Amino acid sequence: MKKTGRPNQNYDNIKMKYLLLILIFLFFSCHPQSEYVLIKDNLYRDNKNNLYIKTIDNVSESNPKPKYISELYLLEKEDPTPISQIVDRTPYHQIEKTNYSKDKKYVYFLRETLEGGFFMYWSLFLIILVF
Repeated sequence: MKKTGRPNQNYDNIKMKYLLLILIFLFFSCHPQSEYVLIKDNLYRDNKNNLYIKTIDNVSESNPKPKYISELYLLEKEDPTPISQIVDRTPYHQIEKTNYSKDKKYVYFLRETLEGGFFMYWSLFLIILVF
């Protein structure tokens, strides 16, 4: 009796299933994910738990792009400090309709510029003494 069909047809079907699974895996694993995750208001974090403030880079008027600031400046210091070292994310909140935000210790100000801006902070103690 002569067999019809290919002798390795089952093997070919198994190979095709594995190939399809690999392609599906590659598609979903290579699909670009957002690098930054919103915590609250304008505060974001990355997959290494670094903190960022989101602003907009308007250098190209026709193509504004999101920009994530990772450092902030204290008025008395020239060198920036990583936001992750200063901002307390639990009580952090943006003051409505302003570029100011605060947590338990500091008040922050986002100075927006054409390139996105920079982020500054002051001690609440210092502000109370001034007023």
